[in-house]
Amino acid sequence: LMAVETFQGSRTPITDPLARGAMLGLTMRHSRAHVWRAFLEATCLGTRAAIEAMVSAGHSAKEITVCGGACQSDTWLQLHADVTG
Repeated sequence: LMAVETFQGSRTPITDPLARGAMLGLTMRHSRAHVWRAFLEATCLGTRAAIEAMVSAGHSAKEITVCGGACQSDTWLQLHADVTG
């Protein structure tokens, strides 16, 4: 299951306010947990794309600061760590 999390347009690194999201591979066998995990992973991949764009523009990205309620989720933080290296 894969999510494209541009339901409100794309931001960084490609700005496209008309971009639209999608859920690919969704079947009746998937649960809410599968859908939620796909959205989490898609968001983490968006973070990685933003970091890669910054690095290719000559900036460094050695750490990420996370704030808000999401930082209370070990799963959310671990996914970001795994995807961004």
